[in-house]
Amino acid sequence: MTQSKITIREARKEDFAVIQEIALDSMPHRVSVSPIREEEKAEENMRKFYANLVSNGLAMFPPEFEAAAFVALDRDERPIGYVLVATSAKDDLTGERQAYILDIVVRPDRRGQGSGRSSWRRRTSTHGKRGYAISA
Repeated sequence: MTQSKITIREARKEDFAVIQEIALDSMPHRVSVSPIREEEKAEENMRKFYANLVSNGLAMFPPEFEAAAFVALDRDERPIGYVLVATSAKDDLTGERQAYILDIVVRPDRRGQGSGRSSWRRRTSTHGKRGYAISA
């Protein structure tokens, strides 16, 4: 495994089109592991979700969730992946604040190099330090 320098930063509005591109490039694999068994429906749902993200940014999420998006950049500052996270108020049962990793995707040609693992560790570490229980 070759792990190159990866930078993770908060996504900007102009990044959402790149996030959509990365998601759609990854769609054949993502549809195959989707809990929605109808492949066409799963693909349609994903296309709608990312079109909404490009159009509305993080405002597409319900107000009770504090959503955040992060982009993984290679050493040349090209986006190679992303993480979508949503946080919520305290859980009724545990009393813990929850952080949910909604999506973590790496460009197909950059997989197997540790980018996704690095993004996962950084997001869970950051939200864990802020007192959130992490759910994926």
